Amino acid sequence: MFKLLQFEIEDHDDDGVPSYLEDLDNDLDVTDHNTDDNGFPDFVDADDDGVATIDEVLQNTYTVDTNIGEEEPTLTDNEYISAKSKLEGVITIKTVILVDSNNDGTPDYLDPEY
Repeated sequence: MFKLLQFEIEDHDDDGVPSYLEDLDNDLDVTDHNTDDNGFPDFVDADDDGVATIDEVLQNTYTVDTNIGEEEPTLTDNEYISAKSKLEGVITIKTVILVDSNNDGTPDYLDPEY
């Protein structure tokens, strides 16, 4: 038996969106998507639609102290864990919320109309 103490999800382009979420067709190949046709796959392109992705998503941090009985939060729709760590009973969870301002089904960070 082992205990997972910390994990971090890769964000290769440091745009706030975990790289696995940039696999648009869920084929486990993040290299085959280039939404702005600039020659760089989305997972290494910090502006997938010509606007800095970090400006098109919301980031959140939760701190949960299990020593006093606090429980991990329920994430909202389109909210994903980008990093999680635990130290002495205190869990820190960093998340990203993929906003879809015009409700067209395409998150703002991929939507050229946003």
